Amino acid sequence: MHDNTCIIFDGMALVQEMAANKERIKTCKDLSDAITRAVNYKSKGHVIAYVIFDDYSVPTSMKNVTRKRRTGDKSSGRGFKVDKTTPIRDFASFLASTAAMDSLTLFLADQLVRGVKSNIVTVTRQGVLDNMQATQNIVRITSTHEEADTKMILYAAEIRKLGIKLTSTHPTLMY
Repeated sequence: MHDNTCIIFDGMALVQEMAANKERIKTCKDLSDAITRAVNYKSKGHVIAYVIFDDYSVPTSMKNVTRKRRTGDKSSGRGFKVDKTTPIRDFASFLASTAAMDSLTLFLADQLVRGVKSNIVTVTRQGVLDNMQATQNIVRITSTHEEADTKMILYAAEIRKLGIKLTSTHPTLMY
Protein backbone atom coordinates (compact mmCIF):
# COMPACT_ATOMS: atom_id res chain seq x y z
CA MET A 1 0.00 0.00 0.00
CA HIS A 2 1.22 3.49 -0.84
CA ASP A 3 -0.35 5.47 2.02
CA ASN A 4 -0.37 9.19 1.31
CA THR A 5 1.55 8.64 -1.94
CA CYS A 6 0.82 10.20 -5.30
CA ILE A 7 1.99 8.90 -8.67
CA ILE A 8 2.69 11.15 -11.66
CA PHE A 9 2.66 10.03 -15.30
CA ASP A 10 3.78 11.74 -18.50
CA GLY A 11 0.72 11.30 -20.71
CA MET A 12 2.60 10.98 -23.98
CA ALA A 13 5.04 8.50 -22.42
CA LEU A 14 1.98 6.33 -21.76
CA VAL A 15 0.96 6.71 -25.42
CA GLN A 16 4.44 5.69 -26.56
CA GLU A 17 4.36 2.71 -24.20
CA MET A 18 1.07 1.55 -25.74
CA ALA A 19 2.48 2.02 -29.24
CA ALA A 20 4.59 -1.08 -28.56
CA ASN A 21 1.32 -3.06 -28.76
CA LYS A 22 0.26 -1.38 -31.98
CA GLU A 23 -1.12 -4.57 -33.51
CA ARG A 24 -3.89 -4.55 -30.85
CA ILE A 25 -4.65 -0.84 -31.12
CA LYS A 26 -6.75 0.04 -34.15
CA THR A 27 -8.73 3.04 -32.87
CA CYS A 28 -8.35 5.83 -30.34
CA LYS A 29 -10.83 3.95 -28.12
CA ASP A 30 -8.46 0.96 -28.10
CA LEU A 31 -5.63 3.31 -27.15
CA SER A 32 -7.59 5.03 -24.37
CA ASP A 33 -8.74 1.65 -23.00
CA ALA A 34 -5.14 0.38 -22.92
CA ILE A 35 -3.87 3.52 -21.19
CA THR A 36 -6.75 3.42 -18.70
CA ARG A 37 -5.89 -0.20 -17.82
CA ALA A 38 -2.21 0.75 -17.40
CA VAL A 39 -2.99 3.73 -15.14
CA ASN A 40 -5.46 1.64 -13.11
CA TYR A 41 -2.78 -1.01 -12.57
CA LYS A 42 0.16 1.33 -11.91
CA SER A 43 -1.75 3.67 -9.59
CA LYS A 44 -3.26 0.92 -7.45
CA GLY A 45 -2.78 1.82 -3.78
CA HIS A 46 -1.83 5.47 -4.41
CA VAL A 47 -4.11 8.17 -3.05
CA ILE A 48 -4.11 10.04 -6.36
CA ALA A 49 -2.67 9.78 -9.86
CA TYR A 50 -1.72 12.73 -12.04
CA VAL A 51 -1.41 12.34 -15.82
CA ILE A 52 0.23 15.38 -17.37
CA PHE A 53 0.20 15.99 -21.12
CA ASP A 54 2.35 18.16 -23.38
CA ASP A 55 0.73 21.25 -24.92
CA TYR A 56 0.63 20.96 -28.72
CA SER A 57 -1.56 24.02 -29.33
CA VAL A 58 1.21 26.57 -29.95
CA PRO A 59 1.93 26.18 -33.69
CA THR A 60 4.86 28.62 -33.64
CA SER A 61 6.66 27.05 -30.68
CA MET A 62 10.23 25.98 -31.29
CA LYS A 63 9.28 22.37 -30.52
CA ASN A 64 6.39 22.32 -33.01
CA VAL A 65 8.34 24.10 -35.74
CA THR A 66 11.19 21.59 -35.32
CA ARG A 67 8.74 18.65 -35.32
CA LYS A 68 7.03 19.93 -38.48
CA ARG A 69 10.37 20.37 -40.22
CA ARG A 70 11.52 16.89 -39.18
CA THR A 71 8.28 15.03 -39.98
CA GLY A 72 6.97 17.12 -42.85
CA ASP A 73 3.72 17.80 -40.97
CA LYS A 74 1.80 20.32 -43.06
CA SER A 75 -1.32 20.44 -40.86
CA SER A 76 -2.51 23.78 -39.59
CA GLY A 77 -3.11 22.39 -36.11
CA ARG A 78 -6.81 23.22 -36.31
CA GLY A 79 -9.89 21.25 -37.16
CA PHE A 80 -8.64 17.77 -36.24
CA LYS A 81 -10.96 15.98 -33.81
CA VAL A 82 -10.07 12.68 -32.18
CA ASP A 83 -12.92 10.53 -30.90
CA LYS A 84 -13.48 6.87 -30.05
CA THR A 85 -13.85 5.87 -33.68
CA THR A 86 -10.74 7.66 -34.99
CA PRO A 87 -8.61 4.97 -36.65
CA ILE A 88 -4.91 4.56 -35.92
CA ARG A 89 -3.50 2.83 -38.99
CA ASP A 90 0.11 3.80 -38.43
CA PHE A 91 1.27 5.12 -35.03
CA ALA A 92 4.27 7.01 -36.42
CA SER A 93 2.16 8.88 -38.99
CA PHE A 94 -0.66 9.52 -36.53
CA LEU A 95 1.67 10.93 -33.88
CA ALA A 96 3.59 13.04 -36.42
CA SER A 97 0.69 15.49 -36.69
CA THR A 98 0.57 18.21 -34.04
CA ALA A 99 -3.16 18.58 -34.71
CA ALA A 100 -3.70 14.89 -33.98
CA MET A 101 -1.51 15.03 -30.87
CA ASP A 102 -3.33 18.09 -29.54
CA SER A 103 -6.76 16.53 -30.01
CA LEU A 104 -5.53 13.17 -28.71
CA THR A 105 -4.34 14.67 -25.41
CA LEU A 106 -7.75 16.25 -24.80
CA PHE A 107 -9.55 13.02 -25.70
CA LEU A 108 -7.31 10.84 -23.51
CA ALA A 109 -7.59 13.20 -20.52
CA ASP A 110 -11.38 12.99 -20.70
CA GLN A 111 -11.36 9.19 -21.12
CA LEU A 112 -8.96 8.73 -18.18
CA VAL A 113 -11.12 10.81 -15.84
CA ARG A 114 -14.12 8.69 -16.87
CA GLY A 115 -12.37 5.31 -16.77
CA VAL A 116 -9.75 5.26 -14.02
CA LYS A 117 -11.10 3.73 -10.81
CA SER A 118 -8.86 5.61 -8.36
CA ASN A 119 -8.57 9.35 -7.82
CA ILE A 120 -7.11 10.91 -10.95
CA VAL A 121 -6.18 14.36 -12.17
CA THR A 122 -5.34 15.06 -15.80
CA VAL A 123 -3.56 18.20 -16.96
CA THR A 124 -3.86 19.49 -20.54
CA ARG A 125 -3.69 22.84 -22.31
CA GLN A 126 -7.37 23.26 -21.36
CA GLY A 127 -6.64 22.90 -17.67
CA VAL A 128 -7.24 20.32 -14.97
CA LEU A 129 -9.86 17.56 -15.02
CA ASP A 130 -10.48 15.20 -12.11
CA ASN A 131 -12.87 12.51 -10.93
CA MET A 132 -12.78 13.48 -7.26
CA GLN A 133 -15.56 14.86 -5.06
CA ALA A 134 -13.27 16.60 -2.57
CA THR A 135 -10.81 18.85 -4.36
CA GLN A 136 -8.93 20.35 -1.41
CA ASN A 137 -5.78 18.27 -2.08
CA ILE A 138 -5.72 18.67 -5.85
CA VAL A 139 -2.81 20.72 -7.08
CA ARG A 140 -3.88 23.10 -9.86
CA ILE A 141 -1.12 25.06 -11.55
CA THR A 142 -1.56 27.62 -14.28
CA SER A 143 1.37 27.07 -16.60
CA THR A 144 2.26 28.08 -20.13
CA HIS A 145 4.97 25.43 -20.37
CA GLU A 146 4.62 23.15 -23.39
CA GLU A 147 6.57 20.18 -22.07
CA ALA A 148 4.93 17.73 -19.68
CA ASP A 149 8.41 17.18 -18.17
CA THR A 150 8.53 20.79 -16.97
CA LYS A 151 4.95 20.71 -15.69
CA MET A 152 5.68 17.44 -13.88
CA ILE A 153 8.48 19.13 -11.92
CA LEU A 154 6.17 22.02 -10.98
CA TYR A 155 3.43 19.62 -9.88
CA ALA A 156 5.87 17.43 -7.96
CA ALA A 157 7.15 20.44 -6.01
CA GLU A 158 3.62 21.56 -5.10
CA ILE A 159 2.50 18.03 -4.19
CA ARG A 160 5.51 17.63 -1.87
CA LYS A 161 4.59 20.94 -0.16
CA LEU A 162 1.31 19.28 0.84
CA GLY A 163 3.31 16.54 2.59
CA ILE A 164 2.30 13.90 0.06
CA LYS A 165 4.93 11.37 -0.99
CA LEU A 166 5.58 11.04 -4.69
CA THR A 167 6.41 8.21 -7.07
CA SER A 168 6.94 8.21 -10.81
CA THR A 169 8.53 6.02 -13.42
CA HIS A 170 9.52 9.09 -15.42
CA PRO A 171 13.27 9.93 -15.44
CA THR A 172 12.53 13.63 -14.83
CA LEU A 173 11.18 12.82 -11.37
CA MET A 174 13.54 10.05 -10.30
CA TYR A 175 15.10 11.28 -7.07
